[in-house]
Order: sequence, then structure tokens, then C-alpha cells
Amino acid sequence: PTNKLNEQSDIILQKIIPYLNIQRNCSYTDNSCAPENIIYTTLNKDIIWTEPPSNPRYARAILRDGTLVFIFSYGSTCSFDDDGLCGYLRVDLNGVKKPNRVGVDVFDFKITSKKGLIPNGYGDSKKHCNILSDNIYNGTACTYYILRDGKMNYLRKEVQ
Repeated sequence: PTNKLNEQSDIILQKIIPYLNIQRNCSYTDNSCAPENIIYTTLNKDIIWTEPPSNPRYARAILRDGTLVFIFSYGSTCSFDDDGLCGYLRVDLNGVKKPNRVGVDVFDFKITSKKGLIPNGYGDSKKHCNILSDNIYNGTACTYYILRDGKMNYLRKEVQ
């Protein structure tokens, strides 16, 4: 099924494709980029979501190195938060292979109208990247911390 959010997600994907080493562009219509249900977990290994291959919510692509790229758009207004959140770019660095754990091999970036593409976790509270947290979104904000620190310190201790 198609809707405005599918189309917006696809528009964003098509704009970034020239800058990526794409093996396959699946848009939101081709299920071959995620050939099976992928179970994603939080930093604490609780199931956070299951991604069926037919989920039309995301525009998807596979890079030549096997990285799976998901684009999700909130629409063209980009007014979801103070940064002008338009959507998310999610990367699963090893594609469908496990662990499929947010903050370990899955990382989110915010697509914003005011700041461009920013790592999720920038300016956010630490509760979404905290090995001690049981928050349902735990791990989604670790993108910022790994880029800042160059390593996954948050797997051993609470982030500072």
C-alpha cells in the first residue's frame, strides 16, 4: 500500500542514493532488501520491534558492503520537534545478520530541516543509551556516543 509517508520516505532515499555505494534500491515496494522478519533488540537485549520484509513504512536499500539502510519520513512538514525532525535514517551495519541490537550494529540518525542529518542521541537525555536502563528505546541514542567516543564505552558503563 502507498501513502504520503511512503512517498516521502522514498523521496529522501532517492536524494541520498547518489552519495551511497548502493547494491540494491528497494524503495518501499521491493521486499528483497529484508527477506525475512528481523527481530531487533534494545541495548539490554529486550525485543524492541520486529521488521517484516513487507513493511511499507520504510524506503530501504542495501549497500555493497551489506549494510541495510532504512529511511522513515514523518512527512514534508518537518515539525515533529525543535530541530525540525523530518524522519530517521537507520543503518543495520551487517544487514540481516545478528545481533540486530540497537547501539551495537543498528544506529539511527535524525533527518532534520534545521540541522540536517544528526546522530540520534545528540542533545538527548542519556536514558536511551544506558546499559543500566530498561527503557524501551534504550540503545537508540547510542549513535551520538559512539561517534563522540570512537568506541562502545556504553556497553560497560553508564555514559557521561
